[in-house]
Amino acid sequence: NTLTEYKTTEVTSIPNNRFVNNPELHKFDAPLNTLNYSSATDSSFYGTGLDTLILRGDAVVALPHIDALDRTHISKKSWCDGFIIVKDELVNSYKSATNWSTFADKIYPLSDYDADKLPFPTYEWISGTTLQWDPSYGRMFTPTSSIKYGIVKIHFHITEGGYNTVKIGTWVANKARLLLSNLDTTLASNNTIDSTNVYANLSNTSLGNITTYSNIPAGDHFIYVKYIYGGSDDYSNFHLRF
Repeated sequence: NTLTEYKTTEVTSIPNNRFVNNPELHKFDAPLNTLNYSSATDSSFYGTGLDTLILRGDAVVALPHIDALDRTHISKKSWCDGFIIVKDELVNSYKSATNWSTFADKIYPLSDYDADKLPFPTYEWISGTTLQWDPSYGRMFTPTSSIKYGIVKIHFHITEGGYNTVKIGTWVANKARLLLSNLDTTLASNNTIDSTNVYANLSNTSLGNITTYSNIPAGDHFIYVKYIYGGSDDYSNFHLRF
């Protein structure tokens, strides 16, 4: 289970359980014509780290069930923020197709992928409690009795003529805090609420809360995400959309 990327121009179908429980697999690129499914736990990508699914076929791939991508970064869960890449002329068809419509906000054109216009984010741990990936809750900070905060730096690149908006969805427990920095500014490595450089100060947000950064210029950028522990079992998670 050390395969991180799978690319082929010949495979059009993959069996159930082919990559199951391989957390290192992040990218799959093939001209599939179907994604096999008998149950969520028997699906091809169940329990993988899949965040980029590239479908190069000339027709919409049959998706027999919305759980066929369950427990990946492309899951039907709104806080899962992976990418589904398809041929340009099929984007709208995919977004309205049976079961694929659930993933409409994750579907992008192949030309943007090939031109490096998609700002795939990377996550750098700065200090405090580490950021974890939970298939049921997405990227989340989990508190401990001794570490009262966590900071992650999100890196991304905006290409000239590409996507220039970043949307960060959050789900913050009622006692916790989640601070989002101004673009390209840092936050202090401690468990206090910063008085400067804060773009959003969030607490007790519901699932689906969105903070938007608009009109971002071309170039390399970053955003700090800071979690502050508020009490027993308090958590916070977030996801990105472009």
